Amino acid sequence: MTVDVVIAVRGGAGAKSRCAGLIDGAALAAAMLRDMVEAARACPHVAAVHVVTPTPEIAAGLPVHLIVEPAAAGVNAAFERAQAALPPETTLVLLPGDLPQLRADDLSALIAAHEPGGVTVVPSATDAGTGAIVLTAGHAMRFAFGPGSFARHMAEPGARRFDRAAIGEDLDRPEDAARALVMGGRHSRACLSAQIRAGQMQEAT
Repeated sequence: MTVDVVIAVRGGAGAKSRCAGLIDGAALAAAMLRDMVEAARACPHVAAVHVVTPTPEIAAGLPVHLIVEPAAAGVNAAFERAQAALPPETTLVLLPGDLPQLRADDLSALIAAHEPGGVTVVPSATDAGTGAIVLTAGHAMRFAFGPGSFARHMAEPGARRFDRAAIGEDLDRPEDAARALVMGGRHSRACLSAQIRAGQMQEAT
C-alpha cells in the first residue's frame, strides 16, 4: 500500500504559542516540519507529502506539495481542506506538524497496520488527544484534533487504534522540549540546542 502524507502546520509568529517567551515558535515549527518531511520522504510507502499551511514560506525548499490556506483556521480545517483537494481514493496519513520524533519506520508500521477502507487512529501521549489518523480522502469524517479527541475519533464506525510512541509524542509545551532535545530529529535538536545556548549566553551577560 502507498499513501500520501498530509502535514498541517501553522508556522509564522503565532506558532507554538504555549511556548512563547521560552522558545522561538516560528523557528521550531520550521525545524519540526523539516524533520517530518525527511521522515516521510524516507518511508518507501509514501508516494507524496502535502503541507497544509497559511504560511507557505515555512515549506520553502522542501520536496512537498503545498496546500495554502488563506488564513490560519486550525488543524481540523486544514485536514478538511486537504481531503477536498486530493483524489477521494487516495489513502492519507494525517499528521499535525509538531511530531519531532517521527521516523520513517514509524510511518511504515502505521501504514502496515491500516486496513484499507477503515480508519486508523493513533493516540497522543498527553491530553487524551490524537497523534495521527489514516483514512481515504473520500471518507467523510468530522475531525476533532485537540484535548480529548482520541475518544471522539475512535467513535467513528470502523475506527481501529494503533499505538506508536513517536507519533503520539507531540511538542506543544515547554516541558516537551526536553524530550525532543534528546529524541527529536536532527533539525529539531539543532534548533532547540541553539536556543538553549542563546538563552544561557544572555543569562551570563
